[in-house]
Amino acid sequence: MSTHGRAFGFIAAIFVIGVASGAVGMHVYELKRQTPPVITIDYQEDSQLALDEMAKQLRLNDSQRERVQSILDECIMEEADLLMRVKQIQQSGRVRILEVLEPEQRAEFETLFSRASEK
Repeated sequence: MSTHGRAFGFIAAIFVIGVASGAVGMHVYELKRQTPPVITIDYQEDSQLALDEMAKQLRLNDSQRERVQSILDECIMEEADLLMRVKQIQQSGRVRILEVLEPEQRAEFETLFSRASEK
C-alpha cells in the first residue's frame, strides 16, 4: 500500500472514530435526558469498526488495542458528561433570565427561546 493510501486510511479511521465517539456521546446524553435518541446508530459496532481500522493501520498489538479502546470509552463518557453540563448551564441561564423579566416579557422570552430551540 502506498504512503498516500496509508495516510488516507489513517485519516479515515480517525474521522470514523470521531464520528462514532460523537454519536455515542450524544446517545449517552439522550439516555441521561430520558428521551429517545434522535437517530439510531449501532454505536458499539461503528466504534468497533473504527478501532479495527485503526488497529490495522497502526498494527496495534492486543495490549495497545485494549488500551486504545479504554481511552476511547473514557473520552466518550467524558464527552457525554460535558454535554450534560452544557445543558445544565443553559437551563440555569434561562431560569436566571426569567427571574429578571416581567410577566409579559417572560412570555415573549419563551416564544423567542422556543423559536431559537427549533433551529
